Amino acid sequence: MLWFGLPGMLGAWLGASLARWVPGAAQLALFAFVMLVAAWRMLRSAPVAAGDHRLHLVAIIAGGAAVGVLSGLVGVGGGFLIVPALVLLAGVPMALGSISPISGALSDRFGSRPISVIGLVVTMGSFLLLSTLSADTTAVGFMLRYLCLLYTSPSPRDRTRSRMPSSA
Repeated sequence: MLWFGLPGMLGAWLGASLARWVPGAAQLALFAFVMLVAAWRMLRSAPVAAGDHRLHLVAIIAGGAAVGVLSGLVGVGGGFLIVPALVLLAGVPMALGSISPISGALSDRFGSRPISVIGLVVTMGSFLLLSTLSADTTAVGFMLRYLCLLYTSPSPRDRTRSRMPSSA
């Protein structure tokens, strides 16, 4: 996400610089307009498929810069602007995009080591639950164990592999 993040940082600086000269009412109106457009696009657009190679580096860079300018100008970002842009432009799965701000906030507050340990313990517990399956396990018991595992491990379509196009 380097191609999205670096232009976003520069755009945020530019947007924050512009915010001094834009009246508060205009910033609020822009915020409301962008919120409506983002909601409409998220509802109407088909997400980019995981193996789709139509991702364009120029669109990702321009999207990062535009999100940065808007973030700096109206003072919002994160889940409101960045996540929808990554989902629509870079093909990031919605599950990964929506959990990223939460995991980032937890990591900032508690550090990465406790969060990693908790994730590993939950995953280990899920595998232990699956190891208790027997021929007598009911369908409900199987589904409960499977759901625990499903929500603790990435599925093949939600893996965090790079979907960035090559620049060459």
